[in-house]
Formats: sequence, C-alpha cells, structure tokens
Amino acid sequence: MPIVGSVQGAGKPIAGSTVTLFSAGTGAPTQLAHAKTDDQGAFKLTYGEAPADSVLYVIARGGTPKAAADKGPNDAVALLAVLGGTPPKSVVDDEFSTIASVWTSAQFLKGEVLSGTKLGLPSCSWVSTEAMCPDPQAAIEKSIGFFSHFCSGVSLIWGAGQLESQMTVSPAQAVMDDEIIAYVRRYCRGVTVDAQTLAVAVTRSVGIGGEFLAADHTAAHHRAELYQPQLLWRKAARGLVSSWQPPVGRSG
Repeated sequence: MPIVGSVQGAGKPIAGSTVTLFSAGTGAPTQLAHAKTDDQGAFKLTYGEAPADSVLYVIARGGTPKAAADKGPNDAVALLAVLGGTPPKSVVDDEFSTIASVWTSAQFLKGEVLSGTKLGLPSCSWVSTEAMCPDPQAAIEKSIGFFSHFCSGVSLIWGAGQLESQMTVSPAQAVMDDEIIAYVRRYCRGVTVDAQTLAVAVTRSVGIGGEFLAADHTAAHHRAELYQPQLLWRKAARGLVSSWQPPVGRSG
C-alpha cells in the first residue's frame, strides 16, 4: 500500500530527508517503511497491512532545505505528521503538520515515540447534582460531571435531567443537560488535522495582517467546526434588551 507525499520547510522542499512510516499502538511503534526525499522533497512509502486499531505517523529527519540551500544539509530537521488509522492519499510533512500533530497527540508522545493504551473494560457512571432545581449550581455541577466522564472515556453515562442526587427528574434540567452534553461532545471530538483543514495555501495567501472571513475555505468549514448552541442566547445584547425594555426608562 503506497503513501506519497513531500517534506517541506518554509513552503519549500527539503531534499534528501529520511522519511519513516511508523504504526503506533499500545506498545513500541512498528516501523513499516522508509524512504528518502528527492530533489523536490517528494517521497513514496510502500508498506503492507498495518496492525488493527493502529495509528500511522511519519517522521522526517535531516535533509537539505531549499529555503536555506546555501547552508547545505541540516541534521537538526525533525518533522512529524500523524496520519490516523486511515492515511490520506497524499501527505505534507512540514512545520504545520508538526505543530498540529504534537498539539493533538501530546499525551501520547514521548520524544518521537507515539503510543497509548486502548480503552479498558466497558464502564458506566451517572452525573447528577445536589441542586434542588435547575439553577446555576445544577449547571456548574452537571457541566463538570459530564465533561470529566467524557474525557475519562466512560462507556455509558446517564443522569440527564436528574436533580437532588437522582431523587428528582426535571424536564427543564434535561433540556439544559442536552445542551451541556452537546458542548462536551464537540470539545471531545477534537480538531481534524489534514491537508484540507490545515489550509496552508489559504494561510499563505491571506498573509500577515489579513482576514479569513471572506475566504471560501472559511465558508465551507466554519459551520462544522464551530458549535452552535440550541438553548443558550447568542444574539446581540442590544436586540435582547430592546425586546423587553422600553426605549427610555429603568430596567429594575
């Protein structure tokens, strides 16, 4: 199975860089393939079947950056691209992929070794509050409870709508909990890191001091990335106030 790609620095090829493909799992990573980049920074890795439930990643070391070709080979070059379980058709291993990969995989990285444990036995737990009604205390305690359970990988979580340590069930609290759960699920989903979401070409075209709101890439992706609450208010305060307060007068 082939993976093609390029190694770049400052937007230009890095020639002669050693590229190694690893498969990460619960133990030490397995080397699947390695190659050297050509004069244009391109490489091709051919490997067999990767272990089940593994995560593939690529490390590029050394080479001659075309951005500083007059300085010759640079052994300090070390770039990372975490590809996930199903690698993309093409890979760009550069400073952008390195920052994104290190940021999203920090808890599983030790040096350049990527590994982690699988989810253990199925587990279940409940989220509740001591609050007697749907109030700020309930919102705070339920938010912390759902967030910690999701981040801990609990298999089954119940407690939506429950108050008074499960003694009371409130439809209003259930609506609030639904919003809290949606927030937490979006947070735990994380950020997809690939050539499309990195948008390197867009970043370079906008440049320093520019804005991305008018870019087609922003229009195509922002709705999927930004969470839109269904319950909480997101309109301008001026519009909210004008809907219940006379133009002149005190609110209290």
